[in-house]
Amino acid sequence: MITKIRKSKRQSAWSFMRRNRIFRVGDVMIITQMSQQNLRLLIGQLVKSGYIEGSNNNSKNKPLTDKTFKVIKAKEVVCPVKSPSKYVKKDRK
Repeated sequence: MITKIRKSKRQSAWSFMRRNRIFRVGDVMIITQMSQQNLRLLIGQLVKSGYIEGSNNNSKNKPLTDKTFKVIKAKEVVCPVKSPSKYVKKDRK
């Protein structure tokens, strides 16, 4: 049975990263039309999970759009990290 992959912006970004093992954040933003804030969260989650790592030439003074990353684990077809909003408990009044 073939499962259909939901084509969200997170999934589009992950697919782009998998295709281009070394990528620039600005390129991902342009291709996926993802906001810088959401992409920053996704990249942070992927780095913490060990799926990608920052390049040696990334300095703290460099803007996020110019930073480059390298994919370490790319076996997952579906984006390996979920949106943080799915895990936030909302108080109902």
